[in-house]
Amino acid sequence: MRRRVPLLIWANFDLPREWKEPTTSALPAYLLEKMGVPSTGLLAVSAAVGRKVSIIRGSAKAADGTIWSWDSLPADERTLIADYRLLQYDVLLGERYSLSGSASDAGTCGGATQSLRVSSP
Repeated sequence: MRRRVPLLIWANFDLPREWKEPTTSALPAYLLEKMGVPSTGLLAVSAAVGRKVSIIRGSAKAADGTIWSWDSLPADERTLIADYRLLQYDVLLGERYSLSGSASDAGTCGGATQSLRVSSP
């Protein structure tokens, strides 16, 4: 893991202290989870992928702490990451085929009444 930026999450409700290193793509889903708001669309997929593997420039880290370089990724994780990248591209830059039939749900976060503040020192 070459680049990390520590951050502090402050909430106006009780949260247990924990040490996490979420990737930038996993951070929104993580914050929604902490607020008790269900993730949908790309954020739900991001949360599911993040529970299995974290992707940090040039390497991947499994939930059990195993770290792989791109060359040594097991086939299942390689396929998962490739599919996730394709989905990200489709939603952010592509034709948005993955949103067909559910475009109204994309980006829906619900009506959160709790707040979190994220800051980097």
